Amino acid sequence: MNSRKTDFDKEIFMTIPTITLMDAYMIETLFSKGVKKEDFLHTMNEKNLDKYVHFDDSFDYSELSTSVQGKESLFEEAIKKNQYAISYLTIGGLKNLLRIKYEFVEEKDYLLYDQKLENLTVNQKQLKEIKALVSSAWRVIETDEKSNHSVTISILHVSIL
Repeated sequence: MNSRKTDFDKEIFMTIPTITLMDAYMIETLFSKGVKKEDFLHTMNEKNLDKYVHFDDSFDYSELSTSVQGKESLFEEAIKKNQYAISYLTIGGLKNLLRIKYEFVEEKDYLLYDQKLENLTVNQKQLKEIKALVSSAWRVIETDEKSNHSVTISILHVSIL
């Protein structure tokens, strides 16, 4: 396998907004529980993200409020495009984010090995989003095209390429 970044990988990393894993957890948890993107963006711009403490007590949303402060346009772009990179993504973080964002479950939807995730079938939209999410330290390898609409992928940490 080739460990060099492709032009596509470089383009993604340079143009996609980058957020922390914890920020992604908080945002995706809210979306998975029914918060609409437009409502979130309005609340963010009103500087009122603390209101989500009452909606969902999984996280301290005042931390998200602090992260967003001064970077509203970055978060707005990430949310509107539904595409962002994670600044530091561990295998555990990747597994949790796949569960929160797409409801993918280990051993049901994919197999997980040390620094490698295999046999995950995704649609084209998910493929594009996942490539962006993992672009900081992971590579997505397309292993089998199921149809024009879905593909099976592996996600490997750059340290094992």
